Amino acid sequence: MKIFIKDVFDLMALNAKEINYYEKYAIEVSSLIIFVIALAFHFAMIAPVETWMASFSFSVILHFLVFIVATLVLRLWLQIKKIYVSFTCLYNLTVLASVIDLLFLPLALLDGYLNQAVFLGLYAILFASSLVIIISAVSTSTQAGLSFVFSGIIIALMLVFLVSAIAHIVAVVTGMLLPPEPFMLI
Repeated sequence: MKIFIKDVFDLMALNAKEINYYEKYAIEVSSLIIFVIALAFHFAMIAPVETWMASFSFSVILHFLVFIVATLVLRLWLQIKKIYVSFTCLYNLTVLASVIDLLFLPLALLDGYLNQAVFLGLYAILFASSLVIIISAVSTSTQAGLSFVFSGIIIALMLVFLVSAIAHIVAVVTGMLLPPEPFMLI
């Protein structure tokens, strides 16, 4: 546990190790981290009691899908530069680098006390920080250039947003989630 915490803080400090180092973590550990991140995001969102379990299940499935799709896209992207990494190493690295996303929970708890624009600004900063950590970690651990990894992350994000949008539409149409309320910044 001590090594795990040290590895997470190393990634947050932009000090990633060689990519094969992250193979030591079992997929189950990474899956537990994704589950906890999904749990944090779900508790931060307001869900009616009657759809709580359905929306929680959706949140967990979507988070796993996002990490798997992003890892597969990044893995294929790295192969363009003849950098071959195992799915497990890259998956574990991206999950460990995403632990900072757990800070969304305390931020969401402040949502009722903050102006909506301030909340969205803080969320954008958290999202940008998470991306910087992931880009730096993948770039450093694979010896790929920052701009190359940045391009791969952008491609992965576009695909992830598309998959997420389709999943949300399917969930609303099937009744698993309630339709979103209209959103206004003012």
